[in-house]
Amino acid sequence: PELSSPLQDAGMAIRRDGLELILASNRAGSIPPDPPTAIGFDLWLATRASTSSPWSTPVNLGPGVNTASGESRVSLSFDGTTLYINSDRPGSVGNVGLWVSTRRRLAPPDKPND
Repeated sequence: PELSSPLQDAGMAIRRDGLELILASNRAGSIPPDPPTAIGFDLWLATRASTSSPWSTPVNLGPGVNTASGESRVSLSFDGTTLYINSDRPGSVGNVGLWVSTRRRLAPPDKPND
């Protein structure tokens, strides 16, 4: 229940350790779609301390990943540093294109990031 919204939650990817989840949703707080008649899914992130813990409230990944177009059908790479996104944003080939976002691998607090 901590992940669901009263609007549409469309797809998700769970990091292999089960502690992070990225979902597509048009819940409140999503970037308004353009055109306004589109559904306009954004990607949202939730985490948890252990696989038996509840999920955090999902947080919008923001304009670095989300656009006024629809982002959905998300997948994570094995190491969790690459996010593969289906989106109909401008620049897509055909109706929907495959887009990629990367991030640095997170290190424990006592070690530097690599």
